Amino acid sequence: MAAKSVIRKGTKVLEGGGSSQFIGIEPDAAIVVAPLVGMDEMISIDLHSFWEINPAVHLVCLGDNCPCCTLGNESGFKAYLPVLTREGESKIFAFGIGVARQFSELEEEVGSLAGKLVKIRRAGSGLRTRYTVTGLGKSIDISTATPADIESQLGPFDLPAIIRKLEENGLAEAEQFEDLLPSKKEKPEPKAKKTAEPAPKGKKPVKPAPEETEKKADDWEDGEESEDWDA
Repeated sequence: MAAKSVIRKGTKVLEGGGSSQFIGIEPDAAIVVAPLVGMDEMISIDLHSFWEINPAVHLVCLGDNCPCCTLGNESGFKAYLPVLTREGESKIFAFGIGVARQFSELEEEVGSLAGKLVKIRRAGSGLRTRYTVTGLGKSIDISTATPADIESQLGPFDLPAIIRKLEENGLAEAEQFEDLLPSKKEKPEPKAKKTAEPAPKGKKPVKPAPEETEKKADDWEDGEESEDWDA
């Protein structure tokens, strides 16, 4: 399935692993960053996480044709913002629905968050993790900063590649997803056309009589399909 069906930018759908481009927060710590875009350009996906293995595997949900959904793994909302750090590095901050709501509420109060300093504090770890987003009331110049390419850090997005990931990590067997893969129906071989037999000298060649199964041009005007192609 094309990446366009699984990545969203703001409220729009776009085309499409861990990386050093991501910035994290240690438990009971905080970071100060400046988003390089507003929330209307926030990238979001539905993400499957397999925590039963170490390290955990995270795969994009493909929607109706998703092998992770077939396995009964529930997807969750995941969003990404390009940010500028104190050190002047362009990074990607990943977060869940709770932080996304806090960002949106803050933007409603102060306007676009692009270039505005925000503090993100993390409390706890694991399932007890909580985040707090606070605006610092300051802005910085981000005109020379280049946002990290978020879309290139997400994926894979195609069905065969996701199935391979599941198989490589011992989460499933490829045979479990045969119904999801497109069927490869073989088309019938075209019939060879008869050619006129060479005629003796002084005589015109004789054209072969048309086969009974051939259709005249006007037989197709009503949209009737050839029986040879019926599924």
